[in-house]
Amino acid sequence: MRENQGGGKDSVDRFDPIPQLFLRLQRTLEFENECLRTRSVVDASEHIARKNHALLELQRVIGGLSSQELAERAGERIQALREAVKTNAEILSRQLEAVREVSEILRNAIHMSDSDGTYSVHHATRGRAK
Repeated sequence: MRENQGGGKDSVDRFDPIPQLFLRLQRTLEFENECLRTRSVVDASEHIARKNHALLELQRVIGGLSSQELAERAGERIQALREAVKTNAEILSRQLEAVREVSEILRNAIHMSDSDGTYSVHHATRGRAK
């Protein structure tokens, strides 16, 4: 007989490593999401390493399972992980867009400061007789 640890929304079969691995990956993503939401100091390489490690572990364990067996053993965890992945993708997408916008502003500012005004409208009209 298998027992669930805890009993809350994160309860998993403590004898089955598959739901535990899904839960660990979900919590890794949720931790990163919270850091990004609260603008905590984020070491992206640390988050990437954690996710890669959890994915590697998961891949090793589920490699030989059929999709039906996987669904039976970790169905709830898979759905919760999907939600965490979706949220993570949305947050990272917003951050990337913000970085693009800032980069464009900086690029334009650098371009303007490097320009000698040869082709600008303001300098082209200066010196003309009225």
